[in-house]
Parts: sequence; structure tokens; C-alpha cells
Amino acid sequence: MATERKSMPNVERLFNWNLEAWTRLGYLDKRKRLLACTIISAPIVVSMFVMPTFFMGVNTFEQHIYNFYMIIVTSSSVARAILIIIKQRKILDLLNDMENWFVEVQEQNDNNALETLNKLTQKVRRYSKYTLWWVIIFGAFLSFQPICTGYGKFVYDTQIPGIDLHQSPLYEIMYGFQSLWVIPMACVSSISYADTLLIFISFGIFATKQLQRKLKDISQMDEQQGLENIKKCVQYHWKIIKFGEDLENAYSLMCLLDFSLYCVTLCMLLFYSVMDFTWALMFQAVVVELILTLLIFLTTFLADIFTQESLNVAQTAYDMNWLQRDKAFRVAVLLIILRSQRPLILTAGGIQPLNLETFLAIMRSSYSFFSVLRGVM
Repeated sequence: MATERKSMPNVERLFNWNLEAWTRLGYLDKRKRLLACTIISAPIVVSMFVMPTFFMGVNTFEQHIYNFYMIIVTSSSVARAILIIIKQRKILDLLNDMENWFVEVQEQNDNNALETLNKLTQKVRRYSKYTLWWVIIFGAFLSFQPICTGYGKFVYDTQIPGIDLHQSPLYEIMYGFQSLWVIPMACVSSISYADTLLIFISFGIFATKQLQRKLKDISQMDEQQGLENIKKCVQYHWKIIKFGEDLENAYSLMCLLDFSLYCVTLCMLLFYSVMDFTWALMFQAVVVELILTLLIFLTTFLADIFTQESLNVAQTAYDMNWLQRDKAFRVAVLLIILRSQRPLILTAGGIQPLNLETFLAIMRSSYSFFSVLRGVM
């Protein structure tokens, strides 16, 4: 399949601005690879300019902590963008599968599925609009708070040995580079990546629930009609399994990085809070961490539901009146039950499952690391 994105009206409506952002930034178009690489190079350059501040002794220890915190957060956005480009083929396959799913539901005139899918689309679009406004508002705050609270401050404290960046016009150039390029790119890449994962998982939950509904409806059908529909359910179930596996392959590595970095950033924020912090910087860090916490929580929460719904398929199939049916019908039901014994689990790098227990474990680990650091310092 070509790596250029095809027209997918239903999927574009579902993913809203997230897919549009990836397209404009060149993440999903091989022909725009140079544009994408240029865009994601900005945070890397800024990080290089921040590094000298750790060795030149121009900042306090608290400011070093904050700079390192911001570098980690920004680096994660670069990692997301790079992984989108690397996993471009897998993500496009997922999007095309979802578009085919939409078309199939429309062609079957399944009113119940269409109504549920429309409600999901409306809910997701509403959520996406809220996140877009948060991206704009918080991105603007991050970009312009330093210059509003005091001329000479940067979003990221940067230094170049032998060059005074606080002199005009170098200050304006560096500040504009950070506020008009780095911050928008970091915010859009981070939030859109998290949004798309949540949308994919939500669609997977919809698909598993629809399979359960189809299985329940078969109990009211006669032998011939029931056999035809149970065979369709077997194929439908296979599509869901493939969707879950493709989603795991596309997002698993980044989930591992996200969880690892979140654990570190939360620990650093707690450590920063017990020091002589600056209120403006503290507010920025708290808001960033709250957003990350919400996204991590929603990801683990929805992934947990997806896993549970995939297990519920087996129970729904078992509750059918399949023992009174013919052999072909019973074989098809057993096939669904056997496949459902292995739940669809999304993981962080294949190491840790995405569920609420993992979320709580991350919170506990972060506090434990903070306690150790505080005891050492």
C-alpha cells in the first residue's frame, strides 16, 4: 500500500483536527518527509542550547531542575513525531481499516451500529475540540508568559558560550524561535498523538460491543439465518483481533516511553515543589503535569475497558443457545470462545499492560523515587 494518505471522509470526521495536523506537518505523507524532519528539528536545537546552562553555573539548582523537566517533556513530543513517521505504514493501515469498517456498517444499514457510531463520532469530535482549545490556550501561555513577566527571560533558558543571547536582536530571534516554533510543535505533536490513541481504543471498544450485540441477536434467529450470521461474527471477531494487534504494534513502544518519562517528570515536579521555586514556572510545570496525568489516566482507563470487553465476547457467545444448534454452528461458537480466552491487551512496550493498576503503580513509583531523592539531598 502507498504511504500517502488516501481520502477517508468518515475517519477524517472522527479524528477531526488531529489527522489534519499530522497531514499538514508531513507526518503521514512520505513526500513531505523533509518538512516533517525540519519541524521536529527545532526542539532538538533548543535542547542543545539549553545544555550549556547546566555547566556554565548561570542558574540556580531549582532553575536547572525546571530546565531539565522541560527538556524531557519536549523530547517526548519529538519522540512521538519520530514514531509517527516510522510507524506511518501501520497507522495508515489502521486508518484505512477503520474507514472500511465505517463503509461496511453504512452498506449493511445496521441502524443500531450507525446510531452508536454517530454518537461516538460526536462525542470524540467534542472532546477533540476541547483539547484543541486547551492546546491553543496553554501553548499561548507557555509562549508569552516569560516575556510578559519580565523582559530577558526565555521559555527555555538557553546559553551559547561566547554569545550574549539577552542582547537585541538575538534575544528576539531566540525567543521567537522558542515561542512560535518549538512550543506549538511540542503541544500539537504531544496532544494529537495522545488523542489518536484514545480514539483508536474507543473505536475498538465500539467494535467489541457491536460483536456482543450481534451474538445476542443470533439467539432469536432460525437455523439457516443463525448459521450465516455466526459465520459473519467469526470474521468480525477476527477483524477486531487484528485491529487490536495492529494498534499494539503501532503504539506500544511510545506508551512505554510515555510511562517512563511521566514517572520521571512527576518525580521531578514533586522534588521541585519542595525547593525555592518560582511561582510562574511552578504553575507551568503543574499544568503540564496535570495534562499528562489526565492523558495517561484516560489511556489506561480505556485500554482496561477494551480488554474487559474483549473478554466479555466469550461470555456472550457462551450464553447463546448454541448447544441446540447444528455442528457447524457449535464449531463457530467454540472458535469465538477459544479466541476470546486470550484478551486483547494493549501494553507499554510489551512489558506492562495498560490498565488502571499500572496507572496506580506509576503514581506510587514516582512518589517512591521522590522520597528517595528527598532523603539523599
